[in-house]
Amino acid sequence: LDYAIWGYLEAKACENPHESIKSLKKAIKKAWDEMPDDMVKRVVDSWPGRLQACIDAGGYIE
Repeated sequence: LDYAIWGYLEAKACENPHESIKSLKKAIKKAWDEMPDDMVKRVVDSWPGRLQACIDAGGYIE
């Protein structure tokens, strides 16, 4: 997944501490289900430009 998606999921799922892996998994699934569709669209739409930037940089990105 794109860094933006992971960042969103982490921020939402970790708003509160978790006492178990089960609780963390539940929070991640909830954040995934509640992720705005327009955010996913923006992330997907940004890929062609980001891939071109990688090509332009000779395949090297940091």
